[in-house]
Amino acid sequence: MIVDLFCPDCIYMSAQAGVPYQYVTIPLLRIRDDGIYHFKCPKGHDSTVRLINLKFELLFENGIHAIVDGYNRDAVTSFVSALEEFYEFYFRVAARHLASPAYAVQEAWRTASRQSERQLGLYLASYSLLAHEPPAILENAAVEFRNKVVHRGYTPTDEESISFGNTVLTILDTAILSLRRIAEPSLLAVYDELLPPPPPEQEGNSEEELVGSINILTTVDIRFPRDRDERVGMLQKQIERVIDARRTERKMRPMSESEGKERRRSDSSRPPNESSR
Repeated sequence: MIVDLFCPDCIYMSAQAGVPYQYVTIPLLRIRDDGIYHFKCPKGHDSTVRLINLKFELLFENGIHAIVDGYNRDAVTSFVSALEEFYEFYFRVAARHLASPAYAVQEAWRTASRQSERQLGLYLASYSLLAHEPPAILENAAVEFRNKVVHRGYTPTDEESISFGNTVLTILDTAILSLRRIAEPSLLAVYDELLPPPPPEQEGNSEEELVGSINILTTVDIRFPRDRDERVGMLQKQIERVIDARRTERKMRPMSESEGKERRRSDSSRPPNESSR
């Protein structure tokens, strides 16, 4: 999977020059675990960009890209990893909403962090306490398929990978919708807490280097629901979206002042728990 980044200085200068519709070249970089990217744009500006997406959002998107590229086993392992990363997120949101002490939350997850069965147990308990109903989880057939791929080296077909991805996506969509409905303030607070930290200040950095942050569109998306844009639909639709995006020259432009006002007005008129980009 690759990520679109932009040069903050080029965006700023385009806006200052009164040409908000001027497109800016976007470098393409591979996903990094720390979420921090350093690059030099074609105009020579040194930039550092922090990718503000959570790991499970990116892992699920990696799975879609893996299917497109023909790596179905990697796709399934990415979907599995995304689901397990989400267990921690849900647990922390539920604990925050229920006012659990921070030290108890940290210790509970530390104990469970290296064993997937314990992570699932915390997820089951926190979901039941918060939503007053049991969560959707992988059924026995899906668990057997996961183990066959992850532990026994099985290479699945496209159809099997897509089917498993849809199962995981349904679990994630259902749980995220529940969190938005029950505990949205805690949802957003924990999201911000778990984002990659800003890059540390280092001696010798050029005063000309610019630092910015960017959030990219992902199928699993905490802050920006996918019900009103091109991410609508299950995995086959997401695969088509990814293929289409790869065919298209990727560009980004700053939003004009009038567009910004219209976006804010549109967002303020939405019912609670709805948002858009």
